Amino acid sequence: MIFSIVHFVLGLALILRPQWFAGLSEGRRRRRLATLNAGATETFFEEKRSLETYPARGGGLVLRRVLGAGMMVCTLLLGAREARAEATLSDCVWSHLSATEQSQILNAYGRGVTSGMNALNHRDLKVMAAAPACAGRADLPAMWVRSAVAAHVIQTGASASVLSEKGLDRARLDAAWDAAPLEARNCTLANAAKVFGIDGPACADRRAPRAFAESLGLTHSVRADRKAAEQTLIYMNAKAQEQIALTLIARMPPARQ
Repeated sequence: MIFSIVHFVLGLALILRPQWFAGLSEGRRRRRLATLNAGATETFFEEKRSLETYPARGGGLVLRRVLGAGMMVCTLLLGAREARAEATLSDCVWSHLSATEQSQILNAYGRGVTSGMNALNHRDLKVMAAAPACAGRADLPAMWVRSAVAAHVIQTGASASVLSEKGLDRARLDAAWDAAPLEARNCTLANAAKVFGIDGPACADRRAPRAFAESLGLTHSVRADRKAAEQTLIYMNAKAQEQIALTLIARMPPARQ
């Protein structure tokens, strides 16, 4: 957990302040030069002259930013399963809504994703009031909390739709996520990451996520399968969005006392 937090913070620092790391190689150059000036033996011909003549190569700012982005993406992906394994924030917040409120939101989702989100937004005060108790802290970014809860609701509504249409339960959808080609998951995570203003994994084929529905025997071009196939894609995107939100929350450093 501590390693992941450090990894995430270092990646963020490399993106936002790459110049902080420019002095690392220069520091080593100066220490070695001081050692040679004190009488140490050179390890290669004219080492001392080379150190005095040529500056250290610390790498460009762009390269450091690319490295930082890579570190953040790796941390998000590696933390996704861990975040989901625990009792999630979104599960907890959803449980703070009454059975009647939950039913009203899911019924609204049945009329479309927008209707469902509007119904959830009407309970925003209650959702945000439950978050500190569920998270054990009161300093979480509101956008992360709302994104996690919204994704939870969408998954619940979409899985109910697929079950009604084709008899495929949520466990089958989750199994399809795990069994899908890596490119399908990466492209879905890349799309979901846009909500948070961060870059997800590389996506070479935007059609790759269709593999989820196809693995369940659903074909977008077949009219009888179309709704279930669309809801499957919606489910997978919401699943990716919740994973990213929960990973960001899990990796957020503790508040300073």
